[in-house]
Amino acid sequence: MRAEKYVRAGQQASVGTSPSGMIAVVLVRFAYLAVSYAFAALWLLRMTDREKDVEILALRHQFVVLSRQLGDQRPRLRPEERVLLAT
Repeated sequence: MRAEKYVRAGQQASVGTSPSGMIAVVLVRFAYLAVSYAFAALWLLRMTDREKDVEILALRHQFVVLSRQLGDQRPRLRPEERVLLAT
């Protein structure tokens, strides 16, 4: 559910694009992401070091494949991905 609609000059905004509606959407999305990342963190607590090493190797391989496919381009990150990487 995305409320990203652009309004041209002279047109009325569609339902769900008011500032309070956008804030509600952002808060719900943030709450969902916070809960999902919390469960992911709990899952990491019960993983063994060997399982974590295997996952790191798989993620490194995915990074190599992505770098090869994109070439010199940089991947586009969503705002929540930027926040996660910053933390």
